[in-house]
Amino acid sequence: MASDHKSAMKFPEIELSSYEPVQITLKKIEISDKDIEDRMRQNANSFGMTYADSPETEVSETSIVDFDLQVDLNGKDIPNLTGKNRMLDLNVPMMPQSFNDEIIGMKVGETKEFIFNTPGNADLESENTTTDFHAVVTINKIKDRVEPEITDEWVKQYIPFVNTVEEFRQQARDEIQSEINEFAKNEKISQAANKLSERFEGKVGDELYKQVMDDLKNTYEQQAQSMGQTLEEALKEQGSSMQQFTMTLMMQARQTVRQGLSLDAWARHYNITPKDNDINMMLETMYPGQGQQMREQFNENPEQLEGLEIAARRYLANMDVVAKAQVVYED
Repeated sequence: MASDHKSAMKFPEIELSSYEPVQITLKKIEISDKDIEDRMRQNANSFGMTYADSPETEVSETSIVDFDLQVDLNGKDIPNLTGKNRMLDLNVPMMPQSFNDEIIGMKVGETKEFIFNTPGNADLESENTTTDFHAVVTINKIKDRVEPEITDEWVKQYIPFVNTVEEFRQQARDEIQSEINEFAKNEKISQAANKLSERFEGKVGDELYKQVMDDLKNTYEQQAQSMGQTLEEALKEQGSSMQQFTMTLMMQARQTVRQGLSLDAWARHYNITPKDNDINMMLETMYPGQGQQMREQFNENPEQLEGLEIAARRYLANMDVVAKAQVVYED
């Protein structure tokens, strides 16, 4: 769905070649026994993974380690990082890489003292802003994962809200079905906007395309900056060039504009106008727990409020296109 709530643009009014329902085609997805078994195994590993001693004697980059750990910051112990027989899976980003690098190569029974760095210490119950931590580590054992045997007794002990294997199986099926339903919902919204834009009749000035392109580019630049990169660096990392990016951006801007104007036309034809409650619900979705606060801020800026109303109208129009659509399922 195309929308803009950052600033109010001047949008031309176009018409559609037809206001009849669009046709949406979805792939029929069947849940197989294997899908359910795989999900059960995945959930079982999350809730009740067990471990056995490994014959390995040296910590590698993929080891699971049973170790004793003592950590202090400027001589003050860090309780939530100190303890015996702690488990660390080096395949999962649980500790800073500088810590992992120090223990890789240690042998079972070995004790090592070292300094490691962490990007921040907000969770370490300390007001000190230094990032250098002192650690003493003893490697007790290296472990291997053991797939649990899923029985009624095991399910009752480890899996929340269910007590039997059959209930666990139904839970897994329900999870998969929920994901399928969410995918289908999003696919309907996307296809509805795309199909409607194929009925676009009218002309759009270059200024609007350029403004949308600039807005999209700014969004990508901000995303790159949040990762500590320039846009050029991010593109290079993805194996793309600025020229390729610009071409993609032009096509994306064209589609965004055509979808938005098509939804505007649909909204005019069917007299779809957002009410205050629609706008408030959209804000609450965009800013969970801060909807009312954000509404007050938007109310103080007429242009932003107008942009928000446009976004809400397009969303309602998009949902109306979905509601009226003919949905075809194919194998």
